[in-house]
Amino acid sequence: MAEEKGSFTVEAALLMTLIIPVLTALLYGSFYLHDCAVMQGAACELAAVGSTLRTEPDREALMEQKRKKLLQGRLLGTRDSSMTLAVSESEVKVSCSGNFYVPGLVGRLLGEDLGRIEKSWTRKLQDPAGTIRKVRGLRAMLDAAKG
Repeated sequence: MAEEKGSFTVEAALLMTLIIPVLTALLYGSFYLHDCAVMQGAACELAAVGSTLRTEPDREALMEQKRKKLLQGRLLGTRDSSMTLAVSESEVKVSCSGNFYVPGLVGRLLGEDLGRIEKSWTRKLQDPAGTIRKVRGLRAMLDAAKG
């Protein structure tokens, strides 16, 4: 009877060596996916903001202020995050990058490039005032046609 009493403890110890790393991997995997989604969303949002600021004289300064606020405190495991802006005459391109740190033996076994996150978004420059004028012009034509 004494041998059977300790068998549950041994079995639990053997199972925990498998269960705990799997749960930890799931947790870090969800953190990684979260950071990927946040970086993609930040790149998309900044590109959208930049594409509508075509007529603003200080467009790049406004985008720089927005860039600083977008990733601040939103990333769970990514370190050394950066965001670059490239504004041309016809489009805005935003790129986000960072290193997701995976601690312990798993991070060393899988390699250093495992946690590299790079997301980008490109958007053509928009002219909101011109679009509004066109829509109003079409509405006036339809009203005139209906008579």
